[in-house]
Amino acid sequence: QSICQKAIGPAFADLGPLSLGIGVDYGVAGVGCVGIRNNKKIVFFGDAANNAAKLQDIAGEGETVLSAMAQFMRPTYLKDQSWKPTYETLATGTIIFRYKQIFAGSGENPAKPRR
Repeated sequence: QSICQKAIGPAFADLGPLSLGIGVDYGVAGVGCVGIRNNKKIVFFGDAANNAAKLQDIAGEGETVLSAMAQFMRPTYLKDQSWKPTYETLATGTIIFRYKQIFAGSGENPAKPRR
């Protein structure tokens, strides 16, 4: 969201306002290259990647949607500023967290493992 708001959006301002929705899940995912010759794409696969794609589909403009596991496992150096996410339970029973703001670093070392 930060890059979109601060760099990409202004660079393409002549095309109109630019906004995106982000979906985040936590779990095991694989990455691979599919396609042939000059038509290759990098793709992510696995449950976490599929769930993140589904969360992206329900994210509104400028919104970041986290699964309950991603919210729980969020690194300690990412903090909620003065705002709180809204949360909801989907028809499937899945709990999600919606953020309308961007994450900010807390100043801690990102490489420090969470305990």
